[in-house]
Amino acid sequence: MERPQAHGYIHWLEGNFERAVADAEAAVALAPYDADTLSFLSRVQAASGNTTRALEWVQESVRIEPTVQRTTRILAWIYYLTGEYEKSVEAAKKHQELSRQFGDDASFYMVTSYVRLGRMEDARGALKQALEAEPQWSQLNERNNHLERPYKDSAVFERQLEDLAAAGLPELPFGYDGELVDRLNSEEIKAMTFGRTLRAKDMRSGSSFTDVIASNGTIQSSGDFGQDTATIQYLGNSLICYRWKDTGPNCAAVFRSRNETSKAAGEFTLVDAWGEYRYSMEK
Repeated sequence: MERPQAHGYIHWLEGNFERAVADAEAAVALAPYDADTLSFLSRVQAASGNTTRALEWVQESVRIEPTVQRTTRILAWIYYLTGEYEKSVEAAKKHQELSRQFGDDASFYMVTSYVRLGRMEDARGALKQALEAEPQWSQLNERNNHLERPYKDSAVFERQLEDLAAAGLPELPFGYDGELVDRLNSEEIKAMTFGRTLRAKDMRSGSSFTDVIASNGTIQSSGDFGQDTATIQYLGNSLICYRWKDTGPNCAAVFRSRNETSKAAGEFTLVDAWGEYRYSMEK
């Protein structure tokens, strides 16, 4: 992206909210009647906590050019953030009626708004509909998305995630129970993986790879897929989240093997949003 609006967006993804907002304001000042710029950068304001400014921009975008597809989705988001839950549901429904892109995003704001309104049956129904296209979608996907496009105040995301969980969004995919006693806590994940070389196999595709993990958690990974590197982005709540150079954030849970021989050999299973991986220690 070479347009001025790109700078604000990029700084948002980097978590530099002060520069993101400053660049967004500068871009809009250069193109105050550009509906695409207004709607595009309203997301920077919303994620930064400036919901009044975000709403002003997206409403002006709608006034100038009502056909910009992202506006209804963003309105559903902003109204959820401002506590105007009925308006959020209305905007999400309009987004769906118009068959606009990223309909699932709008649907999730409908779900969370229904939860806030105490309309749990509607929330569960909306979630069921939203998951039709991605039945394995879980809280791990939501965490990945938040690390990719963060809120300035992470408590806002945690509240949003709690609302989705209340409607029935599972913590983990593929039927995994996050409450199992075999699940490793954060310190156990660190002890099991940091400073080790691990062999792994994708339990679905059968592809193999090796992770060389430094004492600070940094990974050098190579295998059938090629090569990639990653750094720790989050470790807590029995989760580990990496930011991969090529593919971005990825959060996962880890389960020790139930087989005593495998357990003694240090084997474990890692579950992320996309698959299951069987690990064993090389050293």
